[in-house]
Amino acid sequence: MADDNVLVLITGASGFVGSHLAIDLAAAGHRVAAIGGRSLPCRDVRQVVESVWQCDLADSTAAGRLLKEVKPDLVIHCAALARAAECEENPQNAHLANVVATRNLLLAADLPIVFISTDLVFDGSVAPQGGFREKDPVNPNSVYARTKADAEKFVLDTRSASAVARICLVFGDDLSGHGGFLGWLRGSLAKGDTVKLFTDEWRTPIYTKDVSRSIAAILNKPEISRKHRIVHLAGCERVSRFEFGSQVASRFGFDHSLLNPTSVTGFSSPAPRSSDVSLSNQVLIDEFGVEPMTIRSALADML
Repeated sequence: MADDNVLVLITGASGFVGSHLAIDLAAAGHRVAAIGGRSLPCRDVRQVVESVWQCDLADSTAAGRLLKEVKPDLVIHCAALARAAECEENPQNAHLANVVATRNLLLAADLPIVFISTDLVFDGSVAPQGGFREKDPVNPNSVYARTKADAEKFVLDTRSASAVARICLVFGDDLSGHGGFLGWLRGSLAKGDTVKLFTDEWRTPIYTKDVSRSIAAILNKPEISRKHRIVHLAGCERVSRFEFGSQVASRFGFDHSLLNPTSVTGFSSPAPRSSDVSLSNQVLIDEFGVEPMTIRSALADML
C-alpha cells in the first residue's frame, strides 16, 4: 500500500511513460509531484498531482534548488532525450539530457532514485532464449543506448538504495498526443495509411498499466529492490513489430492489408537498430509479484 507521507517526484511527466506513471501512482494513493521539462504535463496529470514544476535538470544548480523546494522522498527519473535520431545527430545534447541530468539528481540530494532505462542497452545480436536477463552484460550500439547505459552505471555506483528499471516497447492510451508506437500505429491505420512494420525486429511490449504496477511494486518492496537493483519491466510475449501490428489491427478493426511486412536488413536509419532486445521478466514476476498482461488482454483493457 502507498505511504501517505511519502512524496514521489516524477521527472519527465510530460512524456508518454511519465504521464501515465503520474496518473496511475496518484490513483493508487501515492503523493506525487511532477516535473514537465520543456512543457507542462497534460491536464489529466496536473489534476491529480500535488505540484507541477519545470526545470533544466542538466543545470546542477537548478536541479539542486528544485529538490530543496519540492522536498521529495524519492525520485522516479523518466526524463530523457529518447529520440534515437536526435541523439545521433547531437550526442552532446544526449549526454546532457540522459547522463548529466541523472548525475545532477543523484548528487543534489541523498534520495533513492528509480532510473527508467531501456532494453536498447543490449545490442540484440545474440538474445538468449527467454530474453536478456538483468545480469547479462550490456552492449549498447547507439548514442541513445550508450547514454542510458552510462547513466545506469552512475545510478548503481552512486546510490545503494536506487534501482534501474529497464522498459521495453511501452504501449497504452494516448494522453494529449503522447501515444508512443501504438499511438502512431493506430493514427496511421485510422487514416488508411499503409505502414511498414519489421518482421525481424523483436521486443517484449509492456502495457502502461503494467509499467505503473511494476514501479509501484519497486517502491513498496524496498527490501527486494535492494536485492534486485536492476529490474526488467517487460511483457510476457516476444513479438515482432509486424506481429504486434497484426494484433492491433484485429483488436481495433483495422484493415490488415495496410500492414506492410518488411525487413530491418538494409533499412536506412540514423541510429543502429537492434534486431532482438527481448527481455526476461522472471525477476519481475517471481520477486515483485507482477505478471504483465498479454498484448491481447491489454488491448482489450484499452477498449
